[in-house]
Amino acid sequence: MRELLTLFARDRRGSVSIIAAIALPVMLGFVALVAEYGHGLVTKASNQRVADLAAYAGALAYNAAGNQADMNAAVASVVALNGIAPGDATASLIPSPRGNGNEAVSVLVSTENTLLLAPILGVSPALPVSARAAAEVQGGVPGCIIALDPAQSGVTLQGGTSISAPECSVSSNSSVTAPCGTGIEAAEITYDGAAPTSCGNLTNADGGTARQTKKPVEDPLLTHAGVGIGREHLEDVADQSGPSLVDLVPVTVPASSINFNFPYWEDPNFKAISDLGCTGSYASGWTINCPYGRTYNIGEFKAGGGMTVTINLTGSPAPTTFNFSKNYESKGVVSWPVATYNFGGNVLLESSNTFSGGTININGNLTIEGNATFGPGTYNIVGSSYIQRWGTKTFGAGIYNFGGGLYTEGSSILSFGAGTFNFGSGVSCNSGTYSLCNTSSGETAFAGPSTFVLEAGVYNGGGSTLTMGTGTSNSFDIGPSSNSNSVSLGGGAKTIFGDALGETSLFRLTGNFNTGTGGGSCTRVSAAAQHDINGYVSAAGGVIFGSGVYTIDGYMAFGANSGGNVNCWGNWIGVQAVGVTFFVSGSTTACEGGRAFCVGAGYSSVTITAPTTGDMAKLAVVGPASPNTAGALFSAGASNTSVSGAFYFPTGPVDLSGGAGLGNGTGQCLQLVGSRVTMNGGSALASSCVNSATSGGSVALVQ
Repeated sequence: MRELLTLFARDRRGSVSIIAAIALPVMLGFVALVAEYGHGLVTKASNQRVADLAAYAGALAYNAAGNQADMNAAVASVVALNGIAPGDATASLIPSPRGNGNEAVSVLVSTENTLLLAPILGVSPALPVSARAAAEVQGGVPGCIIALDPAQSGVTLQGGTSISAPECSVSSNSSVTAPCGTGIEAAEITYDGAAPTSCGNLTNADGGTARQTKKPVEDPLLTHAGVGIGREHLEDVADQSGPSLVDLVPVTVPASSINFNFPYWEDPNFKAISDLGCTGSYASGWTINCPYGRTYNIGEFKAGGGMTVTINLTGSPAPTTFNFSKNYESKGVVSWPVATYNFGGNVLLESSNTFSGGTININGNLTIEGNATFGPGTYNIVGSSYIQRWGTKTFGAGIYNFGGGLYTEGSSILSFGAGTFNFGSGVSCNSGTYSLCNTSSGETAFAGPSTFVLEAGVYNGGGSTLTMGTGTSNSFDIGPSSNSNSVSLGGGAKTIFGDALGETSLFRLTGNFNTGTGGGSCTRVSAAAQHDINGYVSAAGGVIFGSGVYTIDGYMAFGANSGGNVNCWGNWIGVQAVGVTFFVSGSTTACEGGRAFCVGAGYSSVTITAPTTGDMAKLAVVGPASPNTAGALFSAGASNTSVSGAFYFPTGPVDLSGGAGLGNGTGQCLQLVGSRVTMNGGSALASSCVNSATSGGSVALVQ
């Protein structure tokens, strides 16, 4: 036997077959590892690509809509497009793997590869292949209702109030409180204090529970270029001073003994005409002919009631001067040609008087009662000008220097052609001294384009109508009255400021814009690139603000002293401001709690729409900067306030009460930022989208 075994061991016949049989399973194992498990690696790479794409798409959808239904739909769509069965991919919302408090969308893709060779070795015929990805939602849904101060109460709702912000977030660096009877609809609610207090009433647009995230919120406009530009300009406006007119120097008028006191018949003893070097005749009135090119010195001039006097110049036209050393009084119908007129005393015009133009210098006061016509020219009046009682007064285009200001009353119709109007201080009304007091129940109108330099403000009295400039290239530089008003209105007054859009146009008030006692008044403010107001803005009637930037060193208050909506020029107006940005310093305050901005009383129609282009695009109202903490208030009556753009009070509270309503216009966006946001008394706050002046959250693949 031993020999047989030895022979078998030494026998080499068939050894290859034996070795092959023994090595075959090992070779099959290597083939399975290389081919089938290598294919598994390819599948895993494919699954990872799909997971990455699906997680990113899901995060984008969640960031935009704020709900998991849209997130899951986006994931399923990407998975299906890449040929993976719906059941092989799952999506979930998890804390970001970065540990920064943000949320992330996690997608797990799990498939199986069928093995053909490996089962020969007793291995399972199915190879699981999975891949996972996570995409972080960085910053979450952009905020449209934001409370910045962590030391205050954050966003607080009480007493039947509501916030509707379905496409954006309600964010607080403190808490969010919404007890039963209130409600918040938002894509997301973020907080950095205590968890939100609610009653199951924090919902999203689909009716589900709004996503809630604990994380801080940053000031979205802290570094906004337009905010910086506007606040820097506020400092300039605070330092501006009103215009100071050069005192008019009285003209020198030589004394004369030639006095005119016209008789009502051809009196042979009336020799003033011939003594003057003129000729005259009487036929139901006096006609006087004087040669051109002379200087005529007159003492006193009187024309009694019912008297008609016509003065003509004869010969070749040449400069002609009439001097009146004493008072001039015309109660009749008197007509003068184009010439230079120097009046040493006062001028009183009644009935119907005409000066065809030229240059008129008056050392005293000008008083006009009845009809009067003044042609184009230059008018220098050292004293005050009084337009009184009845009739139509017409002034041509020219330069009007009224050292003592202009006062109108009665039912006069007064019109000026386009020109330059320099009015000093000196007329009394509205418990103060103004440059222009329009108390006429008729109408006072200045054509344009015109330039207005008024040393001491404008008052348009109750029931009066005042138009200052027409066209687009007017200019306004208006100082303060003795009671600090650049513009002041009485009840029922109607006031129009022509647009100031010329290259050299100004709209500058060094005093208050105060219609606060003018309930029922209507005001239309110029469109201008820049409106500089060194004082507060207070309204009790309807105000239409022309487009442009308003820089206000004080407060803005609508309805602080009652008043409200008015039918102005055929439309009901509370406040209308389109293409407007308001910068409010809060150096003075009004309304309950000392506010820099407030809307109340009867202002049930307020529309403020920010510009859409330029440095101030999407900025509607910008409040004070630190350390000023004056905020904003929307109170009883402010039921239909629309602000489209950023309403930005980073250091001051924003409060709504008494049924006040604040939202944005159709197709527009409100972004409200305050140190805190407090609502009570049935008030409502709404924003339909995110203000594009700031950027929202982004998405990043993190795993």
